[in-house]
Amino acid sequence: MKIEIPSVEIQPGVEMSMLGLGTSKAKSNELYEAVRSAIDLGYRHIDCAFVYGNEAEIGDAIKSKIDDETMTRSELFVTSKLWRTFNRPEHMQECFDESLRRLKLDYFDLYLFHWPEASAYCGLEVHKHFLDPKLDETADYVVTWQAMQKFLRSGRTRALGISNFNDFQVKRLLRESSEIPSVIQIESHPYFNQCELVNLCQSKGIVVTGYCPLGSADRPGVKNGGPLLLTDPLLVKLAAKYGKSPAQVALRFNIQREIAVTPKSVRPSRIAENMDVFNFTLSDAEMGEIFKLERGQRLCESMMDIKHKFHPFRENYSE
Repeated sequence: MKIEIPSVEIQPGVEMSMLGLGTSKAKSNELYEAVRSAIDLGYRHIDCAFVYGNEAEIGDAIKSKIDDETMTRSELFVTSKLWRTFNRPEHMQECFDESLRRLKLDYFDLYLFHWPEASAYCGLEVHKHFLDPKLDETADYVVTWQAMQKFLRSGRTRALGISNFNDFQVKRLLRESSEIPSVIQIESHPYFNQCELVNLCQSKGIVVTGYCPLGSADRPGVKNGGPLLLTDPLLVKLAAKYGKSPAQVALRFNIQREIAVTPKSVRPSRIAENMDVFNFTLSDAEMGEIFKLERGQRLCESMMDIKHKFHPFRENYSE
């Protein structure tokens, strides 16, 4: 039985599926078949980024499914992201064009400003998709965001958004720029629900997408003794009640908050499982209990540039 994935309008005439396939940290030799499997199952939202270093494999998989007429390009929603070594206006075109080339596409459906802090530029010839350790504190994220509007005007992306911005940075962006992001992508799961930031963005019409929605067990914060989300007793209990898995309950928690999710998996069985979350509803009381699981447990910390003045996850952030 085919599962219908609901969508949300992020721009007039631009619909984004509430469930997408995440591709961060996915190995290239596994990703080609994972993307093909996801598309065969009905996924139409693929979340990519320049820094993931695997866009070429994703592009090959997309092309193969268009070529075999499983779908058309217009039925697919592809996101990529501007990496922070390209945050200066004079460098961003290079990153944008390279991601399109790797993905074998003519346009993006959504292009995100990946991180508000910039690193020193090192062109594509030497860029191995990891960030240069040198910080660049003179590149202001408001200037970068305003410069990114050229991609929208060119028609080579259908929408623009931001990622990993904190409350302060979102408020400043809204105050100093007339261009409102269509989407913000942030970490979101029951141990880190980011209620204040989610409420702010949704009140301004910014659609929220949550990454690490399953707690990302391979992140350092979990490997080093942190709590494992999918073994939480409450999620296990609710999963048993609804005949679902703890992962499906965690995904449903975000979806009922009107937060789109992009769980990453390369296993067809898990990709299918993550899709099967639209045929049950958590009660208000159950949602309230899951909200109480909040631990302030950020899994994607990006500690390598924590001294940067625009690093969004510093404690007591201010500029």
